[in-house]
Amino acid sequence: MEFVAVDPSRFLEPIPKNKECIRPLTSQRFKDLLKAVDPFTSASAGKVHGWAAELKALFLFQRWAGLRVLDCRLFPRTGLVGNRISLITKKTGAKIENRSIPDHVAEALLALSPDRIRWRRDFFFWPEGRKKEGLTSLFGDIIGALNAFLAFTDDNGTPMRFHSHQLRDTYAVELLLAGVLLEDVSKLLTHSSIQTTERHYAPWVKSRLQQLEVKSVEAMLRMGVKVGGI
Repeated sequence: MEFVAVDPSRFLEPIPKNKECIRPLTSQRFKDLLKAVDPFTSASAGKVHGWAAELKALFLFQRWAGLRVLDCRLFPRTGLVGNRISLITKKTGAKIENRSIPDHVAEALLALSPDRIRWRRDFFFWPEGRKKEGLTSLFGDIIGALNAFLAFTDDNGTPMRFHSHQLRDTYAVELLLAGVLLEDVSKLLTHSSIQTTERHYAPWVKSRLQQLEVKSVEAMLRMGVKVGGI
């Protein structure tokens, strides 16, 4: 309509074909993430200044429960019994019942007192005065600011920004590399079909197969046969 002289979209970078890039965190990167929380919150103004325990517990919870981040933020206290969690996911309505989480994760959650000021008593990560729809932008801004205290790079040495979904990816990839079947990982992620899981995590499925190949060769060598001239 010629309202502007130049199409502004010309200056935008193209969207990568693989826009659902899976970048799980190594164990060291996850430790670095938790380590960065204290200096970040100490340097932050306002409410975030005192949220170190909440952020650490949130990151631990998503990493070891494999939940989408909104399900973590809206997770009710009634959903935790001992070290088992139960909930209905917000995105798909899938039911998770009695899923075990590590003891140290349950302890981090329970350490968040229901009597904390400016937090809703019935939830672990829902601040008072915030509507459900505003939680995504709130924590998105916090995690965006946290990146200034991180120095993550990918396997090629390229700077890599942290985003919360990487913790769910880490949960899935570590299970695959530990030998858990793809269909079981798919169920744990509450994907509607195994094709969704395979599309997202195909590279790590291949890595798992390579691990199995190495193990099978080692087993045959122990049996006293030669494999490929070895």
